[in-house]
Amino acid sequence: MALIYLQVQPVSAAQQRETESAKKTHQHQSAARYIAAKYGPFRVICGRLELIRETDAMSPNWLKQVLADHPNLDRLDIVEGPGTVDDIANLQLGRMIREAGLKTHVPSHGSARSGAVELFLAGKERTMESGAEFAVHSWRDDYGRQAGDPSLSGFRKDLYLDYYTDMGMSPRQAHAFYEMTNSPPHLSVRWMEANEMEQWISQYP
Repeated sequence: MALIYLQVQPVSAAQQRETESAKKTHQHQSAARYIAAKYGPFRVICGRLELIRETDAMSPNWLKQVLADHPNLDRLDIVEGPGTVDDIANLQLGRMIREAGLKTHVPSHGSARSGAVELFLAGKERTMESGAEFAVHSWRDDYGRQAGDPSLSGFRKDLYLDYYTDMGMSPRQAHAFYEMTNSPPHLSVRWMEANEMEQWISQYP
């Protein structure tokens, strides 16, 4: 049996320091992949954009910033979407999501509620996993008035109908979706599982 001898060269102190430095750099780069960068209601983690809390008047600016800092993002995962405190800004945010060409996704542990449902509709492609949950209820303005209030004109209703048609619904589909989402009073809720939401979004491109 032949024996193969290896000649081991001594490692200099400088080479050892260089090796240790490269190892630490690699460790820092690996760790950075798991550090979340937060932008208002959004965070970027492991190359994913996630919605993790309610939106407000500043949310469109936050989305603009996150897309400037991370131009390769192509999907918004709605992990925890409790809704919005500013309906008008939320609809603007949805249009920005569509304009940016982002897909939207609700994972199995995700929840899109109230205004977050409008953001889900904004996706260029909309997907969800089994176990994802959705919840809808009537909007309410600053005076406590809700959908169906006889003292209101159709202004706010038209805002939503225009939004739904901009997202690809026909006028008839938009009206049906509006009526469904606003059927429960504001302090109540209608819960939907993924298969029910799929029936709504599969009706339009």
